[in-house]
Amino acid sequence: MAEAGSEISVGLFDDLRALVDDLRMLATAGGASTEPLDGSDEERIGGLLSAASAWISESAEPAPDALDLLCATYSLTLFERRALVAAMAPSLDSRFASVYGRLNGNPERPLLTIGLLLDLAGLNPWDPLARQQLGQRSTLLSSGLVREAQEAPFHARSLTVPDRVLHHVLGIDEMTYELERCAVDVIGVAHAAGRAIVRLLESGNWNVYLCDPGGAAPAIAHHALRSLDIATLIVDLTRVGDSSTRSIIGEARLEAALRRHALVIGPIDAIAEDQRVALDALSDAEVPVIIHGRATWNPSWVREPPAQLLIDALDSEQRHLVWEEAFAVAGVDLDAVAPASIYHLSPPDVVDAVRIASLHAIAADTEVDADAIARGVRSQNTVALERLARRITPTAGLDDVVLPERALRQLRSLMAWASARDRLIEEFGTSRRGTKGRGLTGLFVGPSGTGKTLAAEVVAGELGLDLYVIDLSTVVSKYIGETEENLDKVFREATGINGVLFFDEADALFGKRSGVRDSKDRYANMEVAYLLQRMEQFDGISLLASNLRANLDEAFTRRIDMIVTFPAPEPAERELIWETHLPGGPRRGDDVDLAELAERFALSGGEIANVARVSAHAALAADGPVTMRMVIDAVAHEYDKIGRLVRPDDFGDWLEQLDR
Repeated sequence: MAEAGSEISVGLFDDLRALVDDLRMLATAGGASTEPLDGSDEERIGGLLSAASAWISESAEPAPDALDLLCATYSLTLFERRALVAAMAPSLDSRFASVYGRLNGNPERPLLTIGLLLDLAGLNPWDPLARQQLGQRSTLLSSGLVREAQEAPFHARSLTVPDRVLHHVLGIDEMTYELERCAVDVIGVAHAAGRAIVRLLESGNWNVYLCDPGGAAPAIAHHALRSLDIATLIVDLTRVGDSSTRSIIGEARLEAALRRHALVIGPIDAIAEDQRVALDALSDAEVPVIIHGRATWNPSWVREPPAQLLIDALDSEQRHLVWEEAFAVAGVDLDAVAPASIYHLSPPDVVDAVRIASLHAIAADTEVDADAIARGVRSQNTVALERLARRITPTAGLDDVVLPERALRQLRSLMAWASARDRLIEEFGTSRRGTKGRGLTGLFVGPSGTGKTLAAEVVAGELGLDLYVIDLSTVVSKYIGETEENLDKVFREATGINGVLFFDEADALFGKRSGVRDSKDRYANMEVAYLLQRMEQFDGISLLASNLRANLDEAFTRRIDMIVTFPAPEPAERELIWETHLPGGPRRGDDVDLAELAERFALSGGEIANVARVSAHAALAADGPVTMRMVIDAVAHEYDKIGRLVRPDDFGDWLEQLDR
């Protein structure tokens, strides 16, 4: 950064020298003060004039006239230009503050006041036009170039210039810290909506709203503006934090105008509904403004509604190009692009995901591979959904699931469909119609403990996603309308999440819909109908678990893409499950017969897991391996827990040895 002394524009020096002359004349005439000025005031003014002349002579290579460019950007009149310079003068030289205080008749008021400014300009304070030039709708105040203190009567109100404007004129171009936190860089994406943006801007329509469910609006707008050789300031309102949204919007408008950049700002979903009127400040901005968000535009937010465009989600080719550019910028091997492009991330999130993947690869001393990419993608998931669901990072694989061959085929088919769902829509024309989204819904049906939750984890793991488990028994409420509110929160927070939604205990809500016999039946049917509607609109992957297929009616199952049946395990499958939970080795005694356990006890996978844990605890207490006696005792304990009779047919000779 160059020193300010060599960067101040000649135009500012000229205006300061003219201001000194005006102050000298005003001081000689008595000015705004009712008391005559003394020699010290003349001395101060003379010093200001000398200083201004010295500044000009010392500026060997002045920068491009920042003040002239600023005035041209805002189309300032000569009066407005002089008023701006007069307001910033005390921040340039403390002697201006001393003179202002004397002319205001109060040394403790060292700032330019409206009354003093009107005196300097020789304007009649009763003239409506003069007052209008300094009103709230004036260019100086509405643009944020000058701020007005409201606590005093009109003529006594002080006028100040924000440091950001002053620094810009001095050749220092640094954003405020609050705005810098919200400013982001993005990768441009060619899109049909981008061509529409270009046509609108070329026709003189500088205000555009992009309704953008997928989060690609900043990248699309950036590409469109770049094609017009217009630089872009992109502000992410989700990063506002504790700052005032209204303040950030004002700073963003000012910063874009100072830099002569177009402003891309959003998503408006980050602003509370009752606060979105703050967007009105962008209606008459000095540069092109593109606002974006998922919400439908509400005309009440601004005086003059912008042009509105609906953005379709990026297709697989466009996502591939975004990942490719992000990998190229990060210096990552492009061979990793293909598996990465299946993820639905906004372009800014792609950049962050690639960075996290690169850091993970460095820490692990490996190349960026599918696992590193999956970690990077998962790092972009917000924590908001975790308040409503249990987030699981998958560790299980397909080999950990013990199912009949038919169920395994169904599970593999579901995962293949989930991986190729974009290609199915784009290449084979299986596009969703009406209100249906691009998502995939699967239903896992089977008795409790047959591996439905484990299978959901496997599906998420094979796709490189997190699993979000929602217990529907905690979502359903007896109060009218509350169940719908809870479901809305789940799907709203799940939008944009690269994860698999798993609705456990679905029977709590997905039971067979009944005829309307009373008001409770009617509201129960409304809850189910609402859930079906949200499922159809959801663009992600949602899996549901039910213990009994008979509980589901046709209206529900018709909306399910795939159903995977989880039967109770047969003896051969139970033996494999026993082997999984009690693997061979020094911790398993030689007398443990897994084949006998599988044949004797018709337990589900979840029940076998419980038995294995109880057996392991007994072995730990005995400081030895798991024995057959420990396992049999644990089985009896599990029988008691689930309310099943301990019969001789099951336990045989072991019955008399049970520790009961």
